[in-house]
Amino acid sequence: MQMTTEGDPIYYDFDYKKKKIYYSYDNSADRFGGKQRLKTECTRVVSEKVDRGVSYTLDGCEDAEIGQTF
Repeated sequence: MQMTTEGDPIYYDFDYKKKKIYYSYDNSADRFGGKQRLKTECTRVVSEKVDRGVSYTLDGCEDAEIGQTF
């Protein structure tokens, strides 16, 4: 879970089963957000070194646009 600037929750959920990552994103409790509840399946998490540490992204998602919300 992550909190918005206004203090509203945004939920991220990950479940790993049978070599697949089941990812969901829910910002329906965000008063100023898009009221979205999205789900997709992905094949892996990719890490990349960046200036301030490590960045993680989902890859091989059935819906690449949903995977970008992580």
